[in-house]
Amino acid sequence: MYENGYEASGVYPIWLQRGYRFSLFYCDMETVSEVSNKTGWTVIQKRMNGEINFEKNWDKYVTGFGNITGEHWVGLENIYSITSQLLYRQLEQNAEKPGPRLRIDFEDWDGFRAFTEFDNFIINGPTFKYKISFVGNVFGTTQTHDSPPPIGYNAFSAVGKDSTKQKCPKQMRGGWWFDDRCGPANLNGPYAKSKTTMDENNIYWSNWTHVNQRNTALRRVSMKIQY
Repeated sequence: MYENGYEASGVYPIWLQRGYRFSLFYCDMETVSEVSNKTGWTVIQKRMNGEINFEKNWDKYVTGFGNITGEHWVGLENIYSITSQLLYRQLEQNAEKPGPRLRIDFEDWDGFRAFTEFDNFIINGPTFKYKISFVGNVFGTTQTHDSPPPIGYNAFSAVGKDSTKQKCPKQMRGGWWFDDRCGPANLNGPYAKSKTTMDENNIYWSNWTHVNQRNTALRRVSMKIQY
C-alpha cells in the first residue's frame, strides 16, 4: 500500500488469501525498518494507555479485541493469516518461504525508547495452537550480543487453552507465547499506569535493563510486521 502511494498511517482493509476475506488493520506508514530500510507496517498489537483489559480468554485472543485505532490485539487467526500471505504466492511460483519482519517498539515511563526487529517471523495455525515456528535474526536496541531474544518457539497460551505447566495465562493475566517458566516476555500483561518497576506483574520484556538500568515499566509498546 505504501509503495502504491498510501503514505498516511491509518486503518486499511487488507485482503487475506487464507480465508479469502478482507480484514481491517492499522498500518504504520512512518516507522522505517532498520533491516529493510522500508516503511509500511501492519500493526498486530498496541498498548498505549491501559484503556483495554488484555486479560482475555482463548477465544478472544483468537478473534481479536480492542479499538483498532487505539489499544488492540488483531487476533491470532489474523496474525496467522497475514504472516502466511507471501507463502501463498510463493507456492504458486515454487519459491522459498521467507516470513515477514517483526518489529516491536517500546517506550517506558522514563521516556526511554527502543526497538527490536526479527528478520523472519512465522507462526503455525490453530491445530498447533499458533506456535511460533520460526524467528529469524534479531536486531535492535533492546539486545546485546550475549542476550537471547525474549521470543522463542512456544505455543500460544491463554485462559481456556493453556500449553504451560505453571498456568501462566492466569498467573500473568494475559495471553502470550509463554515458556514453561512463564517468561521471558509478556507484552499482553497488565498495563502499568504510572512510573513503577517493570516486573512479571505488568507488561514485561526481560531485556529492558539493557535500555534503562532502572528497569522502569513500559508505557507504550506495539508489534507490527512487514514483508
